[in-house]
Amino acid sequence: MLQCHLQMECTQTSLVYLMSYVPENKVAAYFPIAKNHVLSEIMFDLLERMYDNKPMSVHWVHFEHSSLVKLGKKLEGSLANFENTRHFRSWVNSEARSIKSVSFQTGS
Repeated sequence: MLQCHLQMECTQTSLVYLMSYVPENKVAAYFPIAKNHVLSEIMFDLLERMYDNKPMSVHWVHFEHSSLVKLGKKLEGSLANFENTRHFRSWVNSEARSIKSVSFQTGS
């Protein structure tokens, strides 16, 4: 999910398809991933501050979901790390679970 959003940012697109392939069964599932601006904004903020080793802002602005509210409380004035970003990962996982697979018809 995060990789898809990085790809959309780099290519300036708003939709990508994620393929999940199970080689043992030779089965593929395709998931349309639409750009989520909130996810992108939080992801880039976290990555930038982790890279620069800077604490997160004390003025958290993301209240779209209860996990994001919890994330803001955990991060206020702190350095982001694996442990205190758990609520972000939980939110991303819940967003991913809501995406339904699609199938493509091939011409014969």
